[in-house]
Amino acid sequence: MQKKELKIEKRKKQKNWIRKYWYIPFTIFCFLLGIFFLYFYLFWIDIIRKDVYLELGAKEITVEQFFQRNFISHSKILTDQKEIDFTKLGTYPIEIQIGNRSKTKISTLHIVDTTSPKVVFQDAYGYLNYELDKDDFIQSIEDYQETEVRIKNPPEIQEFGDYEIEVVVEDRSKNQTIGHPVLHIGALKSEYHLELGTKLKKTDLIYNEEDIDAIRDEQIQKINDSGVGEYQIEAEIDRKTFTSKIIVEDTLPPELKLKNVSIYDDTKEIEMKNFIASSKDASEYEMKIITEIPYGKLGKYDIWIEAIDIYGNKKEEKTSLTIQKDKKAPSISGLSTITIAKNQSINYYSGVKAYDDKDGTVEVSVNSNAVNRSVAGTYYATYTASDKAGNKSTAKRKIIVKHDQSDVDQKIKEISGSIGSSIADVYQYVKSHVRYNTSWGEDDPLWYVLTNWKGNCYVQASFVKRLLNEKGYDARLIWVTDKTHYWVIVNTGNDVWRHVDTAYSMLLATDEERYANVKGRDWDRTNWPAAN
Repeated sequence: MQKKELKIEKRKKQKNWIRKYWYIPFTIFCFLLGIFFLYFYLFWIDIIRKDVYLELGAKEITVEQFFQRNFISHSKILTDQKEIDFTKLGTYPIEIQIGNRSKTKISTLHIVDTTSPKVVFQDAYGYLNYELDKDDFIQSIEDYQETEVRIKNPPEIQEFGDYEIEVVVEDRSKNQTIGHPVLHIGALKSEYHLELGTKLKKTDLIYNEEDIDAIRDEQIQKINDSGVGEYQIEAEIDRKTFTSKIIVEDTLPPELKLKNVSIYDDTKEIEMKNFIASSKDASEYEMKIITEIPYGKLGKYDIWIEAIDIYGNKKEEKTSLTIQKDKKAPSISGLSTITIAKNQSINYYSGVKAYDDKDGTVEVSVNSNAVNRSVAGTYYATYTASDKAGNKSTAKRKIIVKHDQSDVDQKIKEISGSIGSSIADVYQYVKSHVRYNTSWGEDDPLWYVLTNWKGNCYVQASFVKRLLNEKGYDARLIWVTDKTHYWVIVNTGNDVWRHVDTAYSMLLATDEERYANVKGRDWDRTNWPAAN
């Protein structure tokens, strides 16, 4: 009974404590709830910046730039950055996805310019009549916006001396860069840079050409004969001594012109000079191949050559190297036509050479089996040349065996024996076998027509005459007085003469018919029989 009463008493005390101190757990609960809401606000509601400022000329934006505090992984920019012009001032709405959540936030991107122009100022030089020009004091300006250059408080130039010039460079966003270059007013330029290899002239240094004789010629010559370095020239003008510092320098790289090169796949080394078409420099210089050459590998490769002088001025030029197999046959030269008399000996190798691009001079062989030195005619000897790679070339050489009278007589006899004996048979044979051209038959019209089967009126008439003579006819060449046309007059028998002309298609014509046919061109009728 006592234990039960103790339990009841304990419960009463607990209830009394809760009634008395209820606010303690409630306070703790509210505190924790407040911390939760504060965390939610700080890390989820106000985590993205409302405004982000980016300097003009930036290349891109990153998602981290838009977070105020800790960056949440997997966040990304949803706005297409291609729609943002980073080269111009402006504002753009940027949509940000926070982590893997589907909810997004909008921030404003402001492209601003708070950077002053980057300016390289320079001193200027002039004579007493110099007019201030702001551009004379600017070597270069770098800025993403248009800039304005102005001179602040310009001085009055009244005498020789140095004047400090305040130059202001300002962009469209009012960012300024101020410089204080010096204007040197004198009779001579205070400083002059001369490129090595060029000649210094008095007019390079003096402002007023009326004072040009104040500079001595030997001073100019001494500098022109000198190398890189600093020199001084003094001149007295209007009882004042002026000094000009001449800086001779080598700032230009060597001039370098290259040429393409081809080698064979078995080449082990190539000299650099093979790539050089021309090179020069005012100073000493060296050249080298800076590309590793893949010897033995077929293909076309870019090869870079470097030329650098003793002052570090460097020039690199590209050419091409082709590595190839030897597939080109030798070339044979000296195969001019050989003309011999019948049975004359022939030196087939006279003037003949064979050259291979890779192997140089190679041997030549000749096959002359087709040449018959005992019979007049045109023949060909065949020449062959091979290189070490087995590439072979062949060429032909014309061999002319000159005819003699016996050759002409033999051919005429053969033709005469193959045709009938009448004048008409001879006419018809020549007419059907010989074509007209303008040739006079070279040095032997009969041999020409017998080997070429063409010729002019003189060649054809000579052929007709000879065949008729072979048949026993008295046939003679005849021509008009100006020798512009030839034909044959033949005795047909019983002293009856008639005209025969294969070129004009005339057979056994009288003088009257002949005259009408040659269109009024007459012949000396006292030299030939009449054909009436």
